[in-house]
Amino acid sequence: GGGGGGAGRWERFFSEVDPRGDGRLTFQAFECALRTNLGLLVGGPREGVRQTSAIPNGARDVSRDDMRALWAIADDDCDGMARGEDLRLAVSALLLDAWPDADEDTLARIVAELDAAAERSHRAAGNWCKVFSLTSPHVVESGWLSFDDLLAQRSALDLAPEVLSDDSLRALWKAFDKERTLQVKLNDFQTFMGQHGASARVFSQQPRRPSGSPPSGRRPRTAGYTRRPRRSPAAGEEGDSDGGGAGGEDEG
Repeated sequence: GGGGGGAGRWERFFSEVDPRGDGRLTFQAFECALRTNLGLLVGGPREGVRQTSAIPNGARDVSRDDMRALWAIADDDCDGMARGEDLRLAVSALLLDAWPDADEDTLARIVAELDAAAERSHRAAGNWCKVFSLTSPHVVESGWLSFDDLLAQRSALDLAPEVLSDDSLRALWKAFDKERTLQVKLNDFQTFMGQHGASARVFSQQPRRPSGSPPSGRRPRTAGYTRRPRRSPAAGEEGDSDGGGAGGEDEG
């Protein structure tokens, strides 16, 4: 399956540069297309080079050595030809390997920023199915989410790049895109966000009582314990209201 946004970008790029029109490409034709469209040799884009919008964010950082590594992954049967889907998957894995990693605290901060923005904009903290239904209906319709769809949420939720950077979103994506495809099921994304959201963190931080131990402030009762009945005061033991005790006698 495939999501909207960036999920089909490499297929579109491939169809643009496939000179044979048979859905397969040689490495020479692929490298030539990258030079012509992106200037992806070491040194970056050159003057007059057409920048196609079909290439996913971050792809312009890929060098020629990366392209050779990419081709080796895509051309798994070593016949010198590759399909668009093979190239897309290879590019996705290559890009994600270069993206930053995030520890649990960093992931929690990123999720908190997104949840807070969802609450401000749509009163939907943690409800990402609702958020995408309002901002990107195609995601809900297809059931698939791409990285570009996630990136688009930053502006949709009025989050400035200074608050949530591209690298923060890349680290978040890398943490849950275990298949390295740059597209995930929306339900899997919802589950991941719930596991790293505020309510999940509060629950996980609650101190756990050892099994069988009494609640705080109570002493355990031993076996055979019985409560002693409260003894009623004997006549004359009750003090009067001004503090006089049982032994207070009038002076003669």
